[in-house]
Amino acid sequence: MTAAEGDAGVRSLQIVGNARFGGATHLMLEWARFLRDLGVEVDVLATDETMIQAVKAAGGIGVVSDIFIPKEIAPATDARALRRLIGLLRRRRYDVVHTYTATPSFLGRLGATAARVPVVVNHQGGWAVNETSSTAERIVYTPLEYVANMLCTRNICVSHAERTKARRYRLAPDRKLVTIVNGIDTSAIEAALAADARSAVRRRLGVGDDTILIGTTGRLVAGKGNDDVVDALAILARERPELPVHLVMAGDGDQRAATERRITAAGLDDRITLLGFVDEVPALLTALDVFVTATLTEGLSVALLESLAAGTPTIATGIPANAEVVVDGRHGLLVPVERPDAIAEAIATLAADEELRRRLGTAGRERVATDYTMARMFDETEALYRQLLAARRREWIRS
Repeated sequence: MTAAEGDAGVRSLQIVGNARFGGATHLMLEWARFLRDLGVEVDVLATDETMIQAVKAAGGIGVVSDIFIPKEIAPATDARALRRLIGLLRRRRYDVVHTYTATPSFLGRLGATAARVPVVVNHQGGWAVNETSSTAERIVYTPLEYVANMLCTRNICVSHAERTKARRYRLAPDRKLVTIVNGIDTSAIEAALAADARSAVRRRLGVGDDTILIGTTGRLVAGKGNDDVVDALAILARERPELPVHLVMAGDGDQRAATERRITAAGLDDRITLLGFVDEVPALLTALDVFVTATLTEGLSVALLESLAAGTPTIATGIPANAEVVVDGRHGLLVPVERPDAIAEAIATLAADEELRRRLGTAGRERVATDYTMARMFDETEALYRQLLAARRREWIRS
């Protein structure tokens, strides 16, 4: 889709709505930069202020910030947003609309279909219907997912596990699905490792060399398993008080206050630090002795890939997407979901075995470098854009 191939006139809109800047939206922004550098005209529809500033800082990418699409369902707001979105798409005549996250992806696919956008791609980072869904949620969301998936040209599943889930819950016909697994750019992590950021970060946190520093990175929201990590620290404090462990939690969200109360109630204020939003996640990862992700469901966790790329010994829940990346005992340790006792046991195992930490860290880095690079992901996504645009052009010629 390069200028040399005659596609420099391609116009694309990436829709994230009011989603906060995080792992998935960071990948979207890197993808927008990639398209920009190919000569594609790229706009991003976003209303979260942090996201807007990140897009503007990237340069050469347009921002649509006057159409508010909340991440969660809000019927009146959504109806207004859909009308305005259809008008925008008809005026701008985009060749490709690429949607992300919950409500923005649903409205984006509806609007793009109504405006007759040639190619509509949805980035499926996690289905609304999954193993944690209630019966009522499955009854409501399954037909909505199916309709939305029928409206778009292709759904990109970010892991093989997500594609399997679509089949299991009958969320989309297989012909509408393509698997392009997530990948990350490791350059910032490599720079942090080369600069020995570990020592500086630990000094700033007031953590000595004899302390086992445990960390999580991710939003403090439901489904991320943050309570289980806090409870695991409580178990260690009670049953293994001699272990010199300290937990830092990087990220923010609507459960922060509840997490703070849980920490205080467990008497862990001196063992757990909430860092809030952290800009320098790569440097933080290099300072950790153990990384934990206790998520209950996930498409394919960017935080997990980043921890592995940093060579940080990793504990992850054994959900299908995590198990797709981590072979238990080889790249990290897998634990059952909602089992703080298992997390505590895994932390204690790693704390006592420096050689195991070294071996897992090395294997994790190799795993990401081999299979989970951003370059591979973007090359596959560009090829999909090119294939779908070419198919539409052939249809126009035949008609």
